[in-house]
Amino acid sequence: MAGLIRDLENPSKVRYLETWQILLYASCMCSIDPIASLTEIKPEYQPKLFSVVFGESLIKDAVTIVLYTSVEKLVNGATD
Repeated sequence: MAGLIRDLENPSKVRYLETWQILLYASCMCSIDPIASLTEIKPEYQPKLFSVVFGESLIKDAVTIVLYTSVEKLVNGATD
């Protein structure tokens, strides 16, 4: 597995990524920030929807932390 990133200012310049770099990046990007969604949902009008979106974002953040830590340990060769 390999990847690449193009420089937007210089499209001919390409940086190749190793598998571990892709995994660390993906583990960070799998969690999205729910603030935009939560600002549009008023808890006093839709408390259940607010709770579901807020709870889902907490679980997603926890999974991101565990995934990132696992990939980081895998990359560094930790056996814990």
